[in-house]
Amino acid sequence: MMSELAERAFLDVLEAANDAVLGIDAVGKIEFVNHEAAACFGYSREELLGQNMEILIPNRFREAHRRNVFRYGVRPETRMMSDRAELRALKRDGSEIPVRITLKPIEVDGSPLVFAFVKDMRERKEAKKSSHLLEVFFQYTLTQIAFLDRDFNFLRVNDTFAKARGREVSEFPGRNYFDLYPSDAQPTFEEVVGKRKPHQAFARPLEYAHAPDRGVTYWNWTLVPILDETGEVEMLVLSLNDVTERVRAIEALRRNEQRLRHTQKMEAMGRLAGGISHDFNNMLTSIGGNAAILEKTLATLPGLPVEARESLRSIRHSTDRAARLTRRLLAFSRRDAAPTDTLIDLDRLVAEMRNMIRPLVRESVELRVLPATGLPPIRVDAARIEQIVMNLVINASDAMPEGGTLTIETGYDVVEEDDTGGTDGACRGPHVALTIRDTGSGMDEETLRHIYEPFFTTKPLGEGTGLGLAVVQEEVSRIGGHVRVSSVLGEGTSFRILFPADGGTQAGGAQAESVPEPPWAAD
Repeated sequence: MMSELAERAFLDVLEAANDAVLGIDAVGKIEFVNHEAAACFGYSREELLGQNMEILIPNRFREAHRRNVFRYGVRPETRMMSDRAELRALKRDGSEIPVRITLKPIEVDGSPLVFAFVKDMRERKEAKKSSHLLEVFFQYTLTQIAFLDRDFNFLRVNDTFAKARGREVSEFPGRNYFDLYPSDAQPTFEEVVGKRKPHQAFARPLEYAHAPDRGVTYWNWTLVPILDETGEVEMLVLSLNDVTERVRAIEALRRNEQRLRHTQKMEAMGRLAGGISHDFNNMLTSIGGNAAILEKTLATLPGLPVEARESLRSIRHSTDRAARLTRRLLAFSRRDAAPTDTLIDLDRLVAEMRNMIRPLVRESVELRVLPATGLPPIRVDAARIEQIVMNLVINASDAMPEGGTLTIETGYDVVEEDDTGGTDGACRGPHVALTIRDTGSGMDEETLRHIYEPFFTTKPLGEGTGLGLAVVQEEVSRIGGHVRVSSVLGEGTSFRILFPADGGTQAGGAQAESVPEPPWAAD
């Protein structure tokens, strides 16, 4: 039996307890209620005092409660009520809450009381449920998650994280992140620990050392510091999300937008070229016709110097070529124009163009023409080839202001099924190749990304239109060919154009034409 002072101190302790505490006499009447008990059950203290304990027990459990009270009265002792079955308590509003109850018999003021210490289990159950949900998420999410200590040693990883690296979950705990995966991210990790603030990065590129065939992948990642009660970093949570497909889709969309802009520019250029070429073609027709008449007239005159005849013939020849190029510009401005494709011997055409190319090249540039032999013919309009060659030759010459070597070479190539380099994936099969290579200034990667854009030029203002390579790509595309370009800054540039070989003719087995003549060229 406690002294009065001890009893008062004991009751004060019960009043200050964090759990609900009820004092119950031998017949089940409530004699003591602390503040937490009143708050837990939704009653005032006065409303509970003097009431039977059963007011706090759901109806379906009251009969069992009475039996338990009888057995406990026979042998009262300090004990926890059943920990296996869930106990439920009834609140004033009729709702039920899960509880855990510990009983302790004590004599107060000479009367035996049983004190029931009631713990509201709702928070614990919710915490347990949340913990379970988090564990399920941790194990089955597609997000890669790793827990690290403040020194970046692995504490735990989920299956997704482990499988993405070709390892088992059990291989990670205790190992250092940057010992396994050295990267430039370590200063960022150290900054997160130092500043105790989260860090996020979006579409960060990553290459897997154990799976190089995957190429560059892209990840959104978050690093969150977890602080202890003193405010220091206790651990880090790293989460990674693969956004590779999203990034590639965005890049594909951007490329499509660029193609659309390119197409729109080419359409505008085509309309401009069509307007100019139409008038220019009329003038060339007049010049060519008059030159032909003059040549026939002078042929009957005795004593005409040979140089004059050659000059006149050169005028006709140049006019013929200019007329063919003008017609190509007109066809370029009308996409539905009738094609004038014929079987062309590329070697012969390039050889015939040599005298026309030489004046386009600086005197300090050495011109090399390296034709192959026995090439199959290609079915194409010769004027297109001439335009392509001249545009590339002029660009190459401009890239060698101090001189150099310009090489024009033909050859044979077979495109394999998986060969998709260049601007437009080339169809598999035999191709005739035309390579124009210079030893000039070369181009960097940024410039290479823009070379086919209409009006893009690296030349000073007034010295370039930015249309040369745009026309080259457009013409090659119409032919059904394929452009490959390689360049090294300070070393030079090489354009290799693949033309589909004519499938119906073996190498050297066709009477290929070199250059189709204009109407006025017939004698």
